[in-house]
Amino acid sequence: MSGGARPRRKGYRLEAKVRAMATTAGTECVRVPLSGGAPGWAGDLMLAGRRFEVKARAAGFRRLYRWLGPHFGLVVAADRAEPLVVIRLGDFLRHCAFRDRVPVPRQKCPAGISGRPEAGEAR
Repeated sequence: MSGGARPRRKGYRLEAKVRAMATTAGTECVRVPLSGGAPGWAGDLMLAGRRFEVKARAAGFRRLYRWLGPHFGLVVAADRAEPLVVIRLGDFLRHCAFRDRVPVPRQKCPAGISGRPEAGEAR
């Protein structure tokens, strides 16, 4: 039987741990309302403006931990599926924090660089 109060509490504890680690590292992290159960909301956490699903298993991920070992990251893929990257949350928060792409207005080219004459100049 799946579901119920105990798995829900276990998931909430992991979400709270991830939020605490992220905020301690200075990264914005908020819980998605109803953990993605509300219409129009998916995922469990918004970490650095990106949506994340959080999963906890007693022994389900042991092999991933073993494969990761001392390495920074692990790349895994199912047949005909896009590869996934697995890294420790602490390493992610220290080294791979998301950077929001902020549109930077293009600067005007300084005179003489564009090859076009300035206003009022003759060709």
